[in-house]
Amino acid sequence: MGKVCVAGAGEIHIDYHTGKLTCGGVTLSEGDPISINGSTGEVINGSIATADSELKQVLVGKTLKPADSPVFQYYNSLMKLADK
Repeated sequence: MGKVCVAGAGEIHIDYHTGKLTCGGVTLSEGDPISINGSTGEVINGSIATADSELKQVLVGKTLKPADSPVFQYYNSLMKLADK
């Protein structure tokens, strides 16, 4: 769906009128950058650097050679098994 979701965030208080979010003694204003770990649900104050997955680097960006990517090699072996 292209969206991230954090469930069970009961400690977060959002004041829609003022555009403020408060949690754990930290207050953020609307427009402040946050980062969300879609695997763990962790919400991080501020922007963090990200990188494309190895598969995306090999298949889409062509910035990583298949021979240099153990993840791609494993994926490729699975895809060959699926073709049988």
